[in-house]
Amino acid sequence: MLEALEPQMGAEVMASFLQLLPRRPWREVVPSEHWLRPELLELLARSEPARALVHDAMGELIGEEHAATLMEYLAPAPWGALDALGVPIAWASPAER
Repeated sequence: MLEALEPQMGAEVMASFLQLLPRRPWREVVPSEHWLRPELLELLARSEPARALVHDAMGELIGEEHAATLMEYLAPAPWGALDALGVPIAWASPAER
């Protein structure tokens, strides 16, 4: 979709963007037993306003359906913050990070 704005720039942005995305939705890489931990719920509550802004901006840019799919692949909070809480991330390989 970005290619429609500026073909070369859009293709480059999309290629870079796709390299940054995890290959699986976050619910598949964060074990479910950690989803309801109080400290994780607090972190998620603090991260939600930023996620809403990203979702809204992406919805305007690429459409609501694609934005919703994107949000499923983005971590519910920064990966580093999840790691600091000791939440194990079930990456299949380092390339998925």
